[in-house]
Amino acid sequence: MCLCFPPEAEEGYPDQWQHLNARDVGVRIWRILKHRAVHWPRELYGHFFTEDVFVILHTTAPKGVPMWNIYVWTGQAASEADYGAGLYKAGELDERMGHEAVVHREVEGHESSLFKNYFKPITYWKQSSRESFWSVQHTPMASYTARLLRFYRPDAAFDRYVAKEVEPDHRILDPSYIFFLDLGRSIIQRNGALVTKRDILQGIRYVQDLKADRASKPSVEVLTESDGHDGSHQFYTYLTRRSTMMANDVDYHVTENTLNDANDVTDSEPKLIRVTTEDGRNHFAEEKSGRVTLAHFEQHMTCIYDNARECFVWVSERAAVEEKRLGLEYAHEYLKSKARPWLPVTVMRQNQPNEAFQRALADNNMYFSY
Repeated sequence: MCLCFPPEAEEGYPDQWQHLNARDVGVRIWRILKHRAVHWPRELYGHFFTEDVFVILHTTAPKGVPMWNIYVWTGQAASEADYGAGLYKAGELDERMGHEAVVHREVEGHESSLFKNYFKPITYWKQSSRESFWSVQHTPMASYTARLLRFYRPDAAFDRYVAKEVEPDHRILDPSYIFFLDLGRSIIQRNGALVTKRDILQGIRYVQDLKADRASKPSVEVLTESDGHDGSHQFYTYLTRRSTMMANDVDYHVTENTLNDANDVTDSEPKLIRVTTEDGRNHFAEEKSGRVTLAHFEQHMTCIYDNARECFVWVSERAAVEEKRLGLEYAHEYLKSKARPWLPVTVMRQNQPNEAFQRALADNNMYFSY
């Protein structure tokens, strides 16, 4: 994979959406860099970094009428400054769309189903894109830093795969997963004994895509768990050597809580929260729990619907335009004191079509009608 940043990434260049054609259908991505929104190379769509923040625009045009979804994606190790800049830029982009977009916030490892469907698969890398990624054309192989990726389906019921960079340590190997050891000139795919044929085929497609995107065209080797079981293969010798170099002796099977990227939800009744601002402070008051209908929303100017799986900020048509722009900030402040601060967030004005919101209310009414 070749990461060649465009000249617009340098300080002094304007944000890229000044030339944006709002009617172009598809996905476009910008990375937050020095408080600016900089074009993300299309060949890296689906690759996200734990210290970075991205702004994503998805445009559709049913019946020829454009509809927009704007996302702020934040890595779990992103700085508050980049996160704040991402929120601001999302509002700025929505303004360019005439405030007609539905705006979302997504957190690494806990993305909504809608967001995940844009990228098959999603790849998570450590650090930031400038520190962690590479340009094989410019990085001498002698100084190339090898990486270990775990490839798996977070939810066996869905055909969505994730590739996640993990510590290059032999103790993390698990027979239920595929692992890729990226050595620069070569990539080794190791299939666990419990991996299905379907997963193996998807893994082969994934590694071939990685290879195709690199100018160096690395070789690819596929191992089964029984291959090199005596530890003599390069895959195992490299990981064993790295393990002994690690100063902190940690059992990753216990401490690395990254296997399940699905939203870990505890039972909780849906709640409708009224949002008000007085004396410069935001206040969140529970108005209704259990069964919630659209009529309950229409009694307020701005409210939050929290069903423990997603968080929706609903803004009345009677409310000022600024209320929608503040929606992500309201949700962030509300969620940061909850057990699930990483919930996907959707901000929408009254009567804006949003399938996830409609489905959430339908599920609520169906459940509480019994």
